[in-house]
Amino acid sequence: MRLSIGLKLGFWLAILGLMSTALTGYYVYYQGRHLLIESSQEKLLTSTRVQAHRFTDLLASISSDVRLIGALPVVEKMARDHGEGLFASAQKAELAELFTGLMQTHPVYSQIRLIKAADYGKEMVRVDRDQGGIKIVADRDLREKSHFAYVFETLRLPAGTLYTSDINLNLEQGSHEGYGKPTLRIAMPVYAPDGKIFGLVVVNIALQEMFDMIRGDLPDQVNILLTNDQGDYLIHPDAAKTFGFDLGQRFQIQDDAPETAALYATSNDHAVIQTKAALVGKPALAAFVKVPYGSPAEHRFVLLGLYTPIASVLQQTHALGLNVVQMTAAFAFAAMLISLLLARILAKPLNLMEKSISNFAIGKPLAELPVDRDDEIGSLARGFQSMTHKLNQQVVELWASEEQLRAMFQLSPLGMARNAMDGRYMEVNKALLDMLGYTMEELNRLSYWDLTPPEYAEQEALQLEALHRSGRYGPYEKEYVRHDGLRIPIRLNGVLIVGSDGEKYIWSIIEDITQRRESEELIWKQANFDPLTGLPNRRMFHDRLEQELKKSHRSSTRMALMFLDLDHFKEVNDTLGHAMGDVLLKESAERLVHCVRESDTVARLGGDEFTVILSELDDAEAVERVAQNMLRRLSEPYLLGDEMAYVSVSIGVTLYPEDAGDIETLLKNADQAMYAAKRLGRNRCSYFTPSMQEAAQARMRLAVDLRAALAQQQFRVLYQPIVDLATGDVHKAEALLRWEHPTLGLVSPEKFIPLAEETGMIGEIGHWVFRQAANQVQHWRKFREDFQISVNKSPAQFMSEDRVHDTWFDYLRELQLEGNSVVVEITEGLLLDASPAITNKLLGFRDAGMQVAIDDFGTGYSSLAYLKKFDIDYLKIDRAFIRNLAPNSDDMALCEAIIVMAHKLGIQVIAEGIETEAQRDLLAAAGCDYGQGYLFSRPIAAEAFEQLFASTTA
Repeated sequence: MRLSIGLKLGFWLAILGLMSTALTGYYVYYQGRHLLIESSQEKLLTSTRVQAHRFTDLLASISSDVRLIGALPVVEKMARDHGEGLFASAQKAELAELFTGLMQTHPVYSQIRLIKAADYGKEMVRVDRDQGGIKIVADRDLREKSHFAYVFETLRLPAGTLYTSDINLNLEQGSHEGYGKPTLRIAMPVYAPDGKIFGLVVVNIALQEMFDMIRGDLPDQVNILLTNDQGDYLIHPDAAKTFGFDLGQRFQIQDDAPETAALYATSNDHAVIQTKAALVGKPALAAFVKVPYGSPAEHRFVLLGLYTPIASVLQQTHALGLNVVQMTAAFAFAAMLISLLLARILAKPLNLMEKSISNFAIGKPLAELPVDRDDEIGSLARGFQSMTHKLNQQVVELWASEEQLRAMFQLSPLGMARNAMDGRYMEVNKALLDMLGYTMEELNRLSYWDLTPPEYAEQEALQLEALHRSGRYGPYEKEYVRHDGLRIPIRLNGVLIVGSDGEKYIWSIIEDITQRRESEELIWKQANFDPLTGLPNRRMFHDRLEQELKKSHRSSTRMALMFLDLDHFKEVNDTLGHAMGDVLLKESAERLVHCVRESDTVARLGGDEFTVILSELDDAEAVERVAQNMLRRLSEPYLLGDEMAYVSVSIGVTLYPEDAGDIETLLKNADQAMYAAKRLGRNRCSYFTPSMQEAAQARMRLAVDLRAALAQQQFRVLYQPIVDLATGDVHKAEALLRWEHPTLGLVSPEKFIPLAEETGMIGEIGHWVFRQAANQVQHWRKFREDFQISVNKSPAQFMSEDRVHDTWFDYLRELQLEGNSVVVEITEGLLLDASPAITNKLLGFRDAGMQVAIDDFGTGYSSLAYLKKFDIDYLKIDRAFIRNLAPNSDDMALCEAIIVMAHKLGIQVIAEGIETEAQRDLLAAAGCDYGQGYLFSRPIAAEAFEQLFASTTA
């Protein structure tokens, strides 16, 4: 049966309509999908690089904080004192408050600590972030950390070198929020001024909080992946896959996405891929960037990735495809119905429609369709018109999606720009416009060469060379000239990209670092200037001294170094308070500055110590004029509130090049000269002499020998009898320490006892003397039950914080001796300066039954109230009152007064230094209880003591 032309035409029209609609829809759908994926990949890579830069910048900021902590004056003081001394607790509290402030301003910090190298890496200061907020950890909860890798690896580093740990789970015990969570540590060693390692400063960074901060304004459907340089997951949507290497398993990105393996095996630094479900559980677009961190020599990096599900990217194309299918089916059905009714009139309209459809272009309506017809042809034409309208709407929506990605670009807080290879600005965001003060139209007429000052031309050429060579440049710092002519410091880096037009462009990220520069300047000032007086501090002083020494060497001129120490400043602090003491220090600093030239340097080393550098001196007399002016100005009265205070100054001077040619020797010379001025009576200037150096060296050698004397058994104890003047009986003796030096012979106690007090050995030596005396009195009590031995106890022993006197009580109990078998001799000055700690120790002797004697009574400041308060048992009249004792003399009157006063208070009296029988008789007649001196015996060994006084000890 032959088909009519209408049926044939209708059939072929249906086929043509179906095919053209399907092809058009497929073309639109495929092109839209391809463009959207391509655009999304480019934007995703840009966002990944932005995240990488933020990660790098944040690590740099944290590293700056760690360096800042290491340079803090309080950390330097703790390092200098090795974390000990009278101010250790206050220093720890101050440092803890600084740590707390940093934690409050940096939510990514989970812990900040100062760890001491000694004591098995014991934490000295630790501030944690836990469930209750920021907490300063108590001393009892501080832990030893020497077994952790970051501690011993940091302690091996030279000064100023940062240590950046691998990212792993924090397994350090404690109540802090970081326990068991991914953690990155940045640490730096802290060295004492003597060059010895003191400890380290370490900041723990919570990885999750860090990337929560970094992600900023990323859309919710964009997520982060992070691996180490081996491919192990550090951040992954499936928490079970993260940190498997810490738990005995390994989950690596190479297994889930083989396309990433090349990033670990080659120098490629980025990749953009379409992943399958194995990577993140669903197909997705992903972009990866290598991010170096830590020391460049270690070549460590993390692989940072952003991914977004393909479904969310192509969501709109799905709707477009469904519409295409629906439209195709509808028009195919309509074409078959129309084919039954069409005849010869169909050919022309169909040809017209075919021509119109073949000219279809995205974004434009179909033209010349017979939409005005009332028949099926017109209906079909209107149907095609409606379909193209909907297709165009879908395209508009795709463009809107692209605009959303562009909005991310515009809302970035960092400046971003796309430049042509000749430097012209093609595209910038609002942040950069605000930074530079230009409009978009003005900036389009400029290039980055127009904004760059000429002095940066060479640097720019090197960065462009790096861009052509490696496809990226920076980060580096320079300046831009704003629209108003002002210069602003910036930090920028960028990459080379190829646009959709095939041309090369430079994408750059620009950061305004004005605030950072201001912070660095403030930190520099705090690190180099004294906050109280505004003078250069110890660090700046050493730098100035080094520069002036070099200048004097080049110009062959003289230079003077002066050390100044305020006399009696402690009394001002103690009586008027530290606030008034600070006022006095500031006023003293101003007076010193007015005593020298502007080219000279006045610095404060700390406390009441100042230094002055007088440079380019024409003659030595200028030094004397300056010194005398300082003595006069600083001795003038100070008005402190309503009180008038007076202080003076002791000055030590050394000259370059006469006295020394290096900094270390000049410093020692000036210090020795200053202490010589102190010893000569204060309020004077003393010039360095070679004899001072010789005396200091001899004193140093003696101090070294003193440390070995106890171990080498060079000490011995002699005993001098104390005689009952009424009966001549001997049942008391004083234990006296002597040092038999192997080369110097017998060293006077007046030389080595002050050295022992200064070096801190007095406690160990005093404890040894006590044990010797206790053993001896135990032996002599076998012959006389009431025998006593007196032991001298240094004020330095009382002022120390140890509990040695408790061990004395224990030792007496161990020997089964009563407390009154030993008498403790102290100086009367100790009672006047008695702190609560000293008072408790004195009362502890009384409670243990041990008697207390005041030695050298009458030579210092005496107080009857203290004699009664501390229940003193004996007063020992100083030999100065006995030496010229004669009837009716002033010394006799003083001795009689002391004896009467002591007896009224229930105190017995011992006279020291009796050398003649006349002295003994006068004192006995005055009622003195006991006598001691060469008349009876010199200090002798225990064996000779027993032989000489065998009759009295029997």
